Amino acid sequence: MAVGRDGIPRTHYELSDFDVGHVRTGIRAAAELLAEEIRKTGYMLPSIVTTIEASNSDPDTLTIRYATPVLAGVVLDQDMGDEYGIMSCTGNSISGLYAGDWIYIYDENGGVGEAFMATGVDYHNNTISHDLGPLTRTYPAGSQLLAVESYSFFVGGGGMDNSSQDLMMSHFGGTPEVFAENIETLDFVYYYEDGTSSNQLTNPGQVRMIGINVTAKSLRPDLNSPNGEYRKRDFSLKVKLRNFGLE
Repeated sequence: MAVGRDGIPRTHYELSDFDVGHVRTGIRAAAELLAEEIRKTGYMLPSIVTTIEASNSDPDTLTIRYATPVLAGVVLDQDMGDEYGIMSCTGNSISGLYAGDWIYIYDENGGVGEAFMATGVDYHNNTISHDLGPLTRTYPAGSQLLAVESYSFFVGGGGMDNSSQDLMMSHFGGTPEVFAENIETLDFVYYYEDGTSSNQLTNPGQVRMIGINVTAKSLRPDLNSPNGEYRKRDFSLKVKLRNFGLE
């Protein structure tokens, strides 16, 4: 007969220190990876873009958007012929861009822009095509092109007993993928420029920091629990939005 850590004989498996440590390590890693993504929110995107959206749905959902350096400095070198028109970027490098990537085109003088998916990239002629659908308008020479990312994070999965809940990530509204395993709850707190905070995102442009509160659970039930409950651990951290409030 096995003896537990408290010296009391056990007739079944006792959750080990390894399992508890796994929960603690896993939840910290998940929160820090999420924080790393959130810090990028708004990077290089013009102020007209909604770079953060959220719903307080217990657990919460958070959508963030940011640009990458792939198309840094790239602009159209001539006016688009029509809403399906090929985008010419002669004189600019579009290496690193691939068909299926998302782009945000922005006419700074007109104060308008929109996102679209690139369906073809011609590196020899430095052109980008997008024949899945028309843009809402044509864009003039000088309009900026930005490689953009959009990710949504939420807790999902599991059966009726939520035994396999995970932190999920969806890219541009696509099929969700597991971002971190065994995450039971996810809640955000929004800290505003005026010093107030709320679990509701009421004024995205005024947010300066986001609090992440995560609850993780063990890989399997604690058999020493009368009801076979899971071991759980909470972890919280705050993330400064370094691309907000720079005007």
